[in-house]
Amino acid sequence: GESKDPEEEGIIVATRPLTNERWVDIKPGSLMVFCDGRLVYPDNRIITEQDKLRLLHYLRESPNRLSVFELVNVAGVKLWQARELLEPYVEQGLIRQDRRDRWGPFDESATYYTVPEKRDEIDRRLREYIHEARYKGDVARLAHVEDGEKIKACFECMEYYQSFITDCPVCWRRTDDLDARIAEAIFMLNRKGYKTVSCCAGHGSGMHDAHIVFEENLAGIQPPANFWWEKANILSNIPYHKIIGISRKKCEETVDSATIIKYREESLQELRKWIKGLPVR
Repeated sequence: GESKDPEEEGIIVATRPLTNERWVDIKPGSLMVFCDGRLVYPDNRIITEQDKLRLLHYLRESPNRLSVFELVNVAGVKLWQARELLEPYVEQGLIRQDRRDRWGPFDESATYYTVPEKRDEIDRRLREYIHEARYKGDVARLAHVEDGEKIKACFECMEYYQSFITDCPVCWRRTDDLDARIAEAIFMLNRKGYKTVSCCAGHGSGMHDAHIVFEENLAGIQPPANFWWEKANILSNIPYHKIIGISRKKCEETVDSATIIKYREESLQELRKWIKGLPVR
């Protein structure tokens, strides 16, 4: 506090720790670039708990040992972060380097496997994380959340997750940001075999109307009330101004946003009713 303003940022590089704080080692032979008081190379992305558990999952599922190079790529981090990624699990006795290796523990060619006696514990940790990651709210209430609210979803596992979950902890595919008000309808469609590509629940009082983009041509199916096939694979909410027979500009000038929002809510209800009546493919 005596040497810098709270708004200032900087990096101190030294040949040995100068204080009793936690200093970060620079690996011999590595290159680091700083600009305006920040590390800009290598990428200083912070390793998350999800990164570590993704690595643990893949190592547990693999019938063979995996190299450090493979593991850092699975986790989506840089090779220079291998120590931070692997060392905690090594210290906990969950994973072990193969004794036949001729490489250092964090060399890209070093290989690891899960310790057989610890595999039950690993499975338990992964199950607990899946439970923690799942959406804890009432799914039935998603249709009535705030305009524009999102929810994390995995279409491979048909699961909703909490907002901090970027990868599904079951299949480890990237989660999608799904409009919460249309989420139930989208999941119902996909469960019935009507695969979707993207969607929007409609928002605001302007031109953002609800729509669903499907993988294939479904225009031969009668659309739900208040919807039309904008294209052979795009089901769209009919704009309110067309429903009442006036221009969009006139609608924006004379119709209040509450009326538009109510119309969209009713349209989404009709959409859900329509989906329930669709045959399973």
